[in-house]
Amino acid sequence: MSIQTEWAVLTGPPGSGKTTVLNLLAARGYLVLDDVSRKVIEKRLQTGDTAETARQDQVKLQTAILDEMLLAESALQTDVLVFLDYALPDNIAFGEMENITVPGVKEAAEKYKYKTVFLFEPLPMVNDEVRNEDSRYQLEIHSKLNKVYSQLGYEVVHVGIGTPEERVDLLMLSTDPANKWLQRTQKTRR
Repeated sequence: MSIQTEWAVLTGPPGSGKTTVLNLLAARGYLVLDDVSRKVIEKRLQTGDTAETARQDQVKLQTAILDEMLLAESALQTDVLVFLDYALPDNIAFGEMENITVPGVKEAAEKYKYKTVFLFEPLPMVNDEVRNEDSRYQLEIHSKLNKVYSQLGYEVVHVGIGTPEERVDLLMLSTDPANKWLQRTQKTRR
């Protein structure tokens, strides 16, 4: 049985504006969990890997991402609104993109029940030292993410292209229209 949470997942292809929106939410005072997969890849880059070599052994990479994501999510309070940049079910879709199955991924994906899942539409891709995907990849992973969350029983909220502020406003209308979570978060930080 899944553990019910108040968490909101921001999912979508690389380069869809999730991190920008997450940073705006954090600036407004909301609790956020940064992209764990990016941190795993950045850690590999710091130890001498290139973007390509960091991704060569996809089973090892996806297993490391899953393990770190499990640790990060298990440290969160389930009864508090937290915005997550990716979540455990995303690992299924990313594994499918690489034609691999990470042991335990299905069980991990069902560990928590997220309150809301926001699927971001792809924006024009901007690559960096961690991202090396193209627009074809963006469209394919977008479809797979939608399928995975839908199959897990989520009603996916699609976040279209707009300014970061417009996207934040959409998230707020869906998760915290009366700012109760923001007020609660601010009280606990004092």
